[in-house]
Amino acid sequence: MKKSIRIKRPIELKIWLLRNGVKQSQIARELEISKVCVCNFVNGKEANKRIAMWLKRHGCRVEEFCKEAA
Repeated sequence: MKKSIRIKRPIELKIWLLRNGVKQSQIARELEISKVCVCNFVNGKEANKRIAMWLKRHGCRVEEFCKEAA
């Protein structure tokens, strides 16, 4: 089974998003997923490897905010 990425420090990720001018709606649009899905990921309520990979591609050190969830 593949492991997904789950946020454990959502405030720090939100700060990164703000400092880098990234909106949750931008992530949702580019990945063709719902804004709710992105919001749940950012708030640590849902694991999503695609969002984590998108953040990495855009310079986010996602491992600083995340832990792996089975």
